[in-house]
Amino acid sequence: GYDKLEYELNETPQEQRILLEYEQEMFQLADKIICVSEKFCKYMKSERPDLEEKIDFVNNGIEKVEKIKTKNKINDIYTIISVGGGVKLKNNLTVCKAINEIKDIKIKFIVIGKLGKDGEKIKKYGFVEYYENLPHEEVLKKMRESDLYVQNSYIETFGLSIFEAIKEGCRILISSNVGIISILDNIKNTDIIYNNTDIEEIKNKIISLYNQKNIHNYITDANKYRWEKSAERLKERCKESEK
Repeated sequence: GYDKLEYELNETPQEQRILLEYEQEMFQLADKIICVSEKFCKYMKSERPDLEEKIDFVNNGIEKVEKIKTKNKINDIYTIISVGGGVKLKNNLTVCKAINEIKDIKIKFIVIGKLGKDGEKIKKYGFVEYYENLPHEEVLKKMRESDLYVQNSYIETFGLSIFEAIKEGCRILISSNVGIISILDNIKNTDIIYNNTDIEEIKNKIISLYNQKNIHNYITDANKYRWEKSAERLKERCKESEK
């Protein structure tokens, strides 16, 4: 992550921004700064041109999968799920506002994660089912039971939960700011939120995905990005920095 950015987006009080000094010192001392996605690497180079020569990336690894789960039909109550809770960075309150504008589809929105600044506001929506803490297996089960996974983050260095949702058979609707987009070579414009504060765009894309019943393949070869292969790439980058 990048604490400077996350503190700003989460509106963290100045006295609690205790890692900024350490982060800056680490950046200066490091021989190499390796970001967890190509997308985030581009952002960091534009944000910190003084460190551009040090910055590189290795896309995060993902689990090996034999087959992505498929669902034969959508739920009677269209079920949307997101992790990140009410943390400002995850921007789930805007998703609630968009869902609230949809009148012709019965929707349940499962939100999992810390309350953060927006959690109590999110809980007030009648269609929300909120969990502050769930075991990982239970999160995967909730994904399995859902139709659509939404990640509306202001920025996400990678976003492993997005791939977990894909693996469990969810359609996805994700912000253009998430790092995993670097490996989703079959993602379509209808699956991407380009302005993640635009309630109308999010509303229209949820409706569009509701009407598109079939799930398409978001990534041509998931095994190309397995953890083992990412580890090998990381070792190669480290060897390069030793030269």
